[in-house]
Amino acid sequence: MIRQLSGIVLGIIFGFFLGASCVAENIDGVDFDVVYRPHVFPEQAVPPWKRVGRGQRELVTVDGQPTLQMTSEPAGTDYYEISDLIAGETPNFLESGKGLTMECSLRVDSQDGNNGAIAIRVSDKNWLFILQCDRDGIWPYKRLKEKVPISLSEKFHQLRLVVPPEGDVLSVYVDGNPEALLRILRHANKEDSQSHIAWGDMGASMGGQSTWQYFAFTTHGAFPPIKP
Repeated sequence: MIRQLSGIVLGIIFGFFLGASCVAENIDGVDFDVVYRPHVFPEQAVPPWKRVGRGQRELVTVDGQPTLQMTSEPAGTDYYEISDLIAGETPNFLESGKGLTMECSLRVDSQDGNNGAIAIRVSDKNWLFILQCDRDGIWPYKRLKEKVPISLSEKFHQLRLVVPPEGDVLSVYVDGNPEALLRILRHANKEDSQSHIAWGDMGASMGGQSTWQYFAFTTHGAFPPIKP
């Protein structure tokens, strides 16, 4: 009974923040329902992100802006995720009819692994997409030969990841350019049956230091950058 009541209370709390009464944050013309900014660690944010693994992390100010700095070893993992997105907002790529948009601002300061420093993953109960990043490029999961050069170490770059309602391809846009820099094909989600969004060092020989200015997403539409 106590467990049921706890679940109801949590549902009410998160429904308040993510339901109709929630005021989305507009970033570059898109209303994002969930926005993490590093005023606190992600697990202390609203809604909270689950931390998986261990590594060094620090809240630091860079160019006057709060950032989250994460450092991990290739042998381990250190990433954040939201599973079975709160209040029923699961990114079902086949049936939602809405699409999904994610955006982050990041810098890759160093890398120690053979498979890049960090990754961004999104999955529904059937399909998943994974973007891998290192200091000088981005590429689809396990497809290093398709790497697209971009210097993520020199400055912060804004990555927008867009999945259309049919969910066949994830498009990656950089710094507001309306032309996609990379397109990633979906894979069958054989690892679990959860819908989730995750970012950071997910293992598999990844490692290094990354710095994040924010991470945001909405399950209410696919919004590529618009030509000025």
